[in-house]
Amino acid sequence: GGLKLDSPSGILKGGNSGPLIDKEKPENSILLRAISHEDKDLKMPPGKALPDEAIADIEDWVFAGAPLPKEEPKQAMAKQAMAKQPRLW
Repeated sequence: GGLKLDSPSGILKGGNSGPLIDKEKPENSILLRAISHEDKDLKMPPGKALPDEAIADIEDWVFAGAPLPKEEPKQAMAKQAMAKQPRLW
């Protein structure tokens, strides 16, 4: 629980089980353990596993250092909205 994936900071922080990604030892990342369905207590998504191609893409991303956008989505949206507004002053 407690996991929020809607921002880079949420992804880096992880949830109640700790950070999703271990950048020093990516092979130990909780995310990889969860999507592999090898741990009977930690399976994401619950039920049927992701397709092998999707798992491989996530593994590649984690082993590449899990690069994330620099801006939080809400901040980026606010900047875009402000840029579209006419100058009132």
